[in-house]
Amino acid sequence: MVILTSCKSEIKNQTNENTFPVVIERYSRSKFHHSDTTTLTIRKNDSISFHLFGLENDGEYETTMDLPFEFNQNDSFQILMNNIPLKLINEKQYSDKNKLLKVKKYYYDVENEIDEEGNFFVMEERIIAYSSDAWNLQKFYKYEDPKITELLKKDTTDFFYRFKSDRIIE
Repeated sequence: MVILTSCKSEIKNQTNENTFPVVIERYSRSKFHHSDTTTLTIRKNDSISFHLFGLENDGEYETTMDLPFEFNQNDSFQILMNNIPLKLINEKQYSDKNKLLKVKKYYYDVENEIDEEGNFFVMEERIIAYSSDAWNLQKFYKYEDPKITELLKKDTTDFFYRFKSDRIIE
């Protein structure tokens, strides 16, 4: 678990803030490890939306349980995680009861760091999953409709899983 603390920053021209319940399921070596129930707070300011998981505020400081994301709504190629750009590397459409679900795959890599590389999966401007190639770890972010999570877990291509042995068996 990562807990970040910072001085409370004021976001200029803040237009709105929405909070959503989310369950984060964690898998290690393709087996269920544990889950956490938390919230996703989305703050929108002009064309940027800030995504904060597990946001808590004591008046002066804010803490989050995971690293923050920034989505630029004018440029789907631009996502920042803790001010590090994520690179869009692939897209895939899933079908669920005649509804197409478009998932974007972004690659995260901090230059000159070892073993932090991984892929973040985004649908409708929300993080829905994370997969670490280095550690064989997966996280699934389940919102009000978790169908996409099950579709990712069952994916038989290399879009979500790099190796067949990484697939989750439930």
